[in-house]
Amino acid sequence: MALRKDTCNNVDPKDLPKDAQGHRYELGSSVQAFTEQEKNLNNNKKQQKKKKRRGNRKQQHQRRRLRLQQQKQYNITDQHMG
Repeated sequence: MALRKDTCNNVDPKDLPKDAQGHRYELGSSVQAFTEQEKNLNNNKKQQKKKKRRGNRKQQHQRRRLRLQQQKQYNITDQHMG
């Protein structure tokens, strides 16, 4: 683990504890660890994509046609009103 600069700038690196490999590290609080875990969970949720819907193709085409017809009617009435 590397020395964390965001928490305490006035700590002497020689006073920091060492891990098994001899690297010095600064102990973080449990609140910091919890917030980092929470951020990781939120990132994972954002990365999950919605599955594509591969339902009935005939119904999909009918919905698309109906939506286009409604849009055309809205555009025609909007032009006559304005």
